[in-house]
Amino acid sequence: MHTTDNYWYDDPDKADIYEKSVELILACREFEAKFKTDAECIEELIKILGKANLYCRNCHSTEVRRNYGSRTLLCYACRRATSAFSGTIYDGIKKPRAWLLGHFLIGQGVEFNSNQFRIPARVAYSSALTIVKKMALIIKSDLENEVESVASNVFISVFNKRSSHTPAQHHPRAEQDEMEKSEAYLEDVEEDRFLDGEPIRPKCLDDLDEFANSLYEMLGEKNPL
Repeated sequence: MHTTDNYWYDDPDKADIYEKSVELILACREFEAKFKTDAECIEELIKILGKANLYCRNCHSTEVRRNYGSRTLLCYACRRATSAFSGTIYDGIKKPRAWLLGHFLIGQGVEFNSNQFRIPARVAYSSALTIVKKMALIIKSDLENEVESVASNVFISVFNKRSSHTPAQHHPRAEQDEMEKSEAYLEDVEEDRFLDGEPIRPKCLDDLDEFANSLYEMLGEKNPL
């Protein structure tokens, strides 16, 4: 008969789940110790948005003041009160603590899902799902702006492990060849060329002879003569 510890670590998958649960608990404890009040959470969210976000949403003046722990900006120019969160991902949020917790956990590299997040965030599952999805969109947007897209065929030389997609009796790198022959891949290539503004050669022209091809290419130039 196994003890509780042996039970988890005899099964690698369960051990991984256990370790991730511990990471989540420890990170949440660290968060609770660091941010004890909602006012502190709001201050941190405003800090995340940056000083450039502190302007009047009515007249766009930067001559504004704000009380500690408040999201309300009071404008000296137009005398209007607007929210520092207006027009941002935090626009209209009711649980600033939950949103900051999401930021904190992601920053700590902790893996979690909506169901796990709802408990320490003290929100309903639907709210937890909304927060997690919006965080994911932010990360995706940041990655698209900062990370260069590289074609998979660049890594052919390091493919050395077979998978369920590897053709029988072939090297793992054959997966790339099979993928490039697939209709889905060809459709993606055509779509990318269309979105990039690259002229797409009609398939019906593949049967033209050399002279006809040359004529087609000449007529397709901006200044053929």
